Formats: sequence, structure tokens, C-alpha cells
Amino acid sequence: MIYKYGGVPNCSLDDIDRSIEKIIKAYYEKKQARNKYKQEQQYLVKTRTFLEEIIQKQIILIHSKIHKGEKSENELAYEYKIPFSEFIKKLDDNLNDYKSSSYYLHLTRNDLNQYYQEFCLDLEEEEDVTKNDKIKLNSYIFTINQMDEKQIVEFVRYIIPHRKFTLETIFDYKHDNIQMDEMKLAFFTILHELRKNDVSEYNHLAWQDNLGNYYLPTSINDGNREKNKLSICKRILENFVNTDFKTAYDSQNMVTSNMDVDSIGRKGGKFFDTDFNAEYKKHDPSKKITAWNDIALISLDNAKDIINENDN
Repeated sequence: MIYKYGGVPNCSLDDIDRSIEKIIKAYYEKKQARNKYKQEQQYLVKTRTFLEEIIQKQIILIHSKIHKGEKSENELAYEYKIPFSEFIKKLDDNLNDYKSSSYYLHLTRNDLNQYYQEFCLDLEEEEDVTKNDKIKLNSYIFTINQMDEKQIVEFVRYIIPHRKFTLETIFDYKHDNIQMDEMKLAFFTILHELRKNDVSEYNHLAWQDNLGNYYLPTSINDGNREKNKLSICKRILENFVNTDFKTAYDSQNMVTSNMDVDSIGRKGGKFFDTDFNAEYKKHDPSKKITAWNDIALISLDNAKDIINENDN
């Protein structure tokens, strides 16, 4: 059966969003008429995104169980109904009380789920996807959706090491955050094409080779041109200096879509003054920029040759 939106059997995503916001506004007008701020368009959009996250997380949970063959789709949909009280709580909360960073982090979660769903749809259109592929991908996104705020921040930082990832303003959210093409063409493609990971903690996905070296997936998708390599390595080092970025001590290799660099430190270090190490050690003696000399960027094709040979 095709659902009809006001008598029309189809509806664009933007129209659906506006329809949902109209219903939310009607609720506020009836139940919280005194709170005029809740009837403003910006607040209606914020409310919709919070309600969408409740639904998205439940969809991911059900899909992960379907692909594991636990029960039928209808049985799981019936068993894992969302209590209406969860929606009411969000509607009744003052969502402006959330810190700006918390709200933008909330949007980041939504983006992760949206990009993942679009990636899976593209995958099914382009090629046959095995049941094991679906189980693997769903286990990843399920793990990501279970992360708390601290864990999701650490997770996003290591998959976008070439971005600052600050979330204090809308500019930060748009420019220093995950990007759709990078996530689909690099990060999710890496998760799909590499074998099941060896390390799966709440903020850590990694593979290990026969020599004990670790490989972390990233969203780096800037091509293998020399100019791009220099720019990426410089931005990663700057990010390492200016934040509490810890990836240097977690991995010997960062997997990219198509970029190979033997040493991030040697490639990007030329942009810094000769006294850079001394000044940085004053800032934080526990860290050494020279640690990045042992960190490499490795393209997905090369990573597959190393990692997938150990497929079990």
C-alpha cells in the first residue's frame, strides 16, 4: 500500500520534513501554548531531528537482529515498539537547554545514520550484497549507535583525522565534521571491503596484520596526488597539535580510499619550524610529534592485500 500525504501518493523528503514539523507545531499549540519559542521554525526543526534519532536508532537495532536471523521482520517490529513516552519526553523537554555542542553532536549522529543508509541502498543497487556483508555492516553501525557523547566524539575524531572537529557553532558543524561523500566513498567503503575487524570497542574499529600492526578506517578521500598528500598530512599534524588527538598511539596505519603515504610525520613535518618539537613538548611533554614518523596512510586496495589475506 502507498501511503498518501494529504491525498498525494508521493512526497519529497523536504515535504515530509515540513509535514512532520507542522504536526509538531500543532502539538505545541495545543499542549504548550505558553511556550511560544517552541512554535518557532528553528525550534520545530530541532524537535524533528531529536525525534528522528529515536526512530533511527530503533531501525538500526531491528535491522541488526534481522540480519542475524534472530526473528522475522514482523516479529521484531512488534517486539521492539518505541514507547510513545519517549517522544513525549522530547516534546516536553526544553531542547534549548542542550549545549550547542550536544545539539550538533546529535546532528552528527543523524548524519552518520543517514549516510550509512544511503551507502547501503547504493550498494544494493550496484552489486549483490551477501548476508554476511549485511551482518557485518549492521554490527558496525549498531556499535556506533550505542556510543555515548564522549565515545562518539573520540570515534569521529579518529575517522576524520584531517579535520578539527569542533562543534560550538553551525560553521563548525558544517565544515569541520563528517562529510557525506567522504563517508560513503571512503569510510563505509572501507568497512564493506575489508574483512570483519579485529578490534571493536565502543569508540574503536581496527584490524591487525600478521606483524601486530594496527589499521584504522578513515574518511580520507582526497586522491593520491602529491599536493593532496602534503595538504592532508599537514592538517593531520595540526590537528594533533591543537587537540587531544590520540590516534598516533593507537595505530601504525590509517586506511584511506586511495592515498598512500609512508610517513605522515616526514611528509607533513616540513611545514613546521625547526623548533616545533621543542615548543610542542613544552605544551604537552607526554606527546612527541616524531611519533607520527611511524604512522602511514594506506589506500584501501593496498590494505586489502595485507588484511584480507588473514580473512577468517
